[in-house]
Amino acid sequence: MLKKSLQCLTLFLLCIGISYAAGPSPAGMWQTVVDGKPYSIVKITVSNGVLQGRVVKQFVDCTDCTAEWRNTPKKGMAIVYGLREKNGVWEGGYVLDPNTGKPYRCEITISADGRTLHVRGFVGISLLGKTADWQRV
Repeated sequence: MLKKSLQCLTLFLLCIGISYAAGPSPAGMWQTVVDGKPYSIVKITVSNGVLQGRVVKQFVDCTDCTAEWRNTPKKGMAIVYGLREKNGVWEGGYVLDPNTGKPYRCEITISADGRTLHVRGFVGISLLGKTADWQRV
């Protein structure tokens, strides 16, 4: 009886350790901000180890978009795609600028408390880029 209880306790503690080590998931709803104002809500999903994000709500119409993207509905648009997790960083995919249609290489990390998504878009190497912080909603 004691042996079985110890086995159950060990399994329970192992499961807690594994979930803690994995850190918070980026899956969920995230608010993007442009120029200090709410811009959109993006739904991040992870399927078969691949991260994708789609616009589910847009707060601001794009008036400064290039002609090709001006007045294009952004709802449903996949703006983050193809990222895979490696050592706590989601990488190897792209983030799309929904105003210009231009894709940028992308790396995503999530804060320890799971409330902020750090989305870094760049050309070439990560040093040549910009990070936007998205807030969980």
